[in-house]
Amino acid sequence: YNYDLLRNEREWIYNALANKEGMVYVCGKVAVTESTYQSLVKMVFEGQRGLGCALEIENQEKQYKDAEEFLKLMKKDGKYKQEIFGSHGDSYRGENI
Repeated sequence: YNYDLLRNEREWIYNALANKEGMVYVCGKVAVTESTYQSLVKMVFEGQRGLGCALEIENQEKQYKDAEEFLKLMKKDGKYKQEIFGSHGDSYRGENI
């Protein structure tokens, strides 16, 4: 569900993250936070590729790793935050992971 919502706004989201120093705050269960993170990595990857241009396989792999690094840097810089709950019973973890 969250993937569909993000996908519908992927160009706007990519532009906000890559060009306007956007921030991300995700709150939910582990599955939601993980799927949202993976969706954002894919959006950054697609944004780097120009949202649809074909690349050689080795370039795609490198750009996907670059997209992952971009999100990791956002986490490190405090621009990607997660609040995870329900992972172990009713526990709560506010994290920048």
